[in-house]
Amino acid sequence: MSGAGAFGRKVAVAVDPTPANLLISGGTRMDSHCMHRYLVAAIRVVIATLILAGYICQVSIIPLALGVAQYFPELAYLALPYAVLVIAWIACAQLGLVATWALLPMFRTHEILAKRALRWVNVIVGSAIVGTVLAVGTSIHLFGIVGQGNPPSVLGLGTATVLGVVVLIVMFTVRARLRIAADSATRGQRSAVPFGP
Repeated sequence: MSGAGAFGRKVAVAVDPTPANLLISGGTRMDSHCMHRYLVAAIRVVIATLILAGYICQVSIIPLALGVAQYFPELAYLALPYAVLVIAWIACAQLGLVATWALLPMFRTHEILAKRALRWVNVIVGSAIVGTVLAVGTSIHLFGIVGQGNPPSVLGLGTATVLGVVVLIVMFTVRARLRIAADSATRGQRSAVPFGP
């Protein structure tokens, strides 16, 4: 009996959380929380910088386009429309960045599986679709209809198109996985609700 009691006491001591273990686990959670907070802050600095850079480009693009039109008077009628298209494309990118900003804190609180997160993902998808259509449409008009173009325009429009397609592929995949996870979480919550008295 004494051996069994000693064995029982040993087991109790083994499973009982000691202050040191609590301190270690608490410190691990704190470190993880701090790392996530710093990572979110760093990403938000990058997002804010990109949005500000986009705003500066939007402000300066029309004067720049009008200046270029003076050197190419035969294409002056394209300067303002193309400048507006560039401003619209940058606005689409900025909208996607704002939606990304809103999604960042949801990863820590697991709200990324909520329907509210899917709405922000849909904002990113919609802005990417509009931006890609703008880039492709401008490319078709400039190279196919007008029959003009130079290496910078090819590089710019090509980069915008490829970037939009890549973002769409990634976000469609993310949205599909989030939808599946959100539906599974909803079904799990419903099954956890007790029925009857």
